[in-house]
Amino acid sequence: MSEKPPFAKVIFLGSSGVGKSAVIERLMHDDFKHTCRPTISAGFQTQEVTLLDEKINLQLWDTAGQERFFCLSSMFFRNTDCCVLTYDISNLKTFYEAKEWKRKFIESGFPENIEEFPFVLIGNKHDMRAARKTNKSDAADWARAEGMAYREVSAMTGEGFEGLLEKIAELSWRYAIKRQKLRNIEEGNEAIEITNKEEPTQKKGCCIIW
Repeated sequence: MSEKPPFAKVIFLGSSGVGKSAVIERLMHDDFKHTCRPTISAGFQTQEVTLLDEKINLQLWDTAGQERFFCLSSMFFRNTDCCVLTYDISNLKTFYEAKEWKRKFIESGFPENIEEFPFVLIGNKHDMRAARKTNKSDAADWARAEGMAYREVSAMTGEGFEGLLEKIAELSWRYAIKRQKLRNIEEGNEAIEITNKEEPTQKKGCCIIW
């Protein structure tokens, strides 16, 4: 079995109307569509990204934010390599709901080695900051406590997207490679290295605000 996975799977979670589809559109095509149909269940697009002179494939999964579609969306949580939690900075409720989405993802997605699993927190609609209802420092504090990367963006104007796709690619690809190695070990295709030295984990308190 190959040491490298064929792709890294990234899933976008958040309440309806926060702009998950728009964020993905901006990441993939550097574009913004003023009219967008609500996502039903889930779907994905594939994007090729160059990371350290290596071309990798990302699957960017868009999911429905409505509660009635949760059972359908949660079917696609498994085998994810990065979870992007999205909220609307002009809607405080969506920020608290992002915390609930994180809990639901962990419960339904069963990520391997949760202490190392990468989460990214995105506050969308920065173009509406004059109508801000969320506190940026509160979001940064939560991200820091949970070890999440964090940034505010505007899918409409493109503000804040510099380097964002590359960061998501880096985090997800690193985790995807670890998952592939674990699968190889479980299937007997890779030797297990026995060592007395434990690798330190730097999850909690390592918030990346960029």
